[in-house]
Amino acid sequence: FVNQGDGVKVLYNTSVHSLCMPSWVPDWSDRHLSLPRLVPQPRRAPVLDPAVAAASSFAAVIQLHPLNPNILKVRGIIFGVIDELGDIHPSPRVVRTQGTCTPVQISMPVNINNCNPLLPDGQEQRADHEDISVVADCITELYRLLHKGKTLSYPTGEDSETVVWRTLICNHARRSGAKAPGTYEDLYRSLLCVIKAHDFTRQMPPRYHLESLSFEDVLSQDPVQSYSNARVIISQAFPLCCSKRRGRTEDGYVGQFCLNVQVGDFVYIPLGSAVPFVIRPGSSKTYRLIGECYVHGIMNGEAFAMSGASIVDLDFE
Repeated sequence: FVNQGDGVKVLYNTSVHSLCMPSWVPDWSDRHLSLPRLVPQPRRAPVLDPAVAAASSFAAVIQLHPLNPNILKVRGIIFGVIDELGDIHPSPRVVRTQGTCTPVQISMPVNINNCNPLLPDGQEQRADHEDISVVADCITELYRLLHKGKTLSYPTGEDSETVVWRTLICNHARRSGAKAPGTYEDLYRSLLCVIKAHDFTRQMPPRYHLESLSFEDVLSQDPVQSYSNARVIISQAFPLCCSKRRGRTEDGYVGQFCLNVQVGDFVYIPLGSAVPFVIRPGSSKTYRLIGECYVHGIMNGEAFAMSGASIVDLDFE
């Protein structure tokens, strides 16, 4: 792949493994790659407004080290350092597999269109209860990460609500590789109402449309329509909440990272890649590739237009 110019595809399929191989080598013995994945999937027609295109407009520069074939040389930019992480949210419906960066495998049949477990009818109500609770926890977590940042406003100028709901679903439209449209904000607000109706004692981040809602007001909403709207967000957010970890960079950017991420890891954007990657300093000025990530505000090439952006060649072992 590397010698044929498909080095980016190698990066897309790497994950932390326990094999005695370089971190950038895919573990082809594990065919059960975790869902959902952020890397773009093959499609018949190109996506006009892709959710992820962090460096897709650049030609990739990836090659094997001339003196050491175990080292992969990759050109890109180091975007920042991860300085705070949220919690891991395991689900009773998934099992953890040792050695992968996003080690959450669905332990029952999966609907590939939206990565939802296909549950027997008798378990659906219990699953909804779990899904709503986990997603609500992740929403609160994202607000906490935002408000603990060193910056007073988000670097892109977006309001906190927009940053949270887009990060919650990694800015993907349902069943599509396209960017989520602005109409998803209404779906997100329906989700907040459903969360309040589900557990009115839950302390959610203060929002103007929730502060004025009483319990009776929430119950007066059309339950079928509210739940239908909320379910769109829940179906996308729940798998991400369980298979990713929320975090923030030192510059105030929030995102979703693989479960093996650590404070002090770097966000690296290889040229030609649609997604950034978490990397970790290794030995002798080399790095280890940890896995893909979503960082809100740099997923469509914005990082390369920032002052101080510098393209560097890194060696991965």
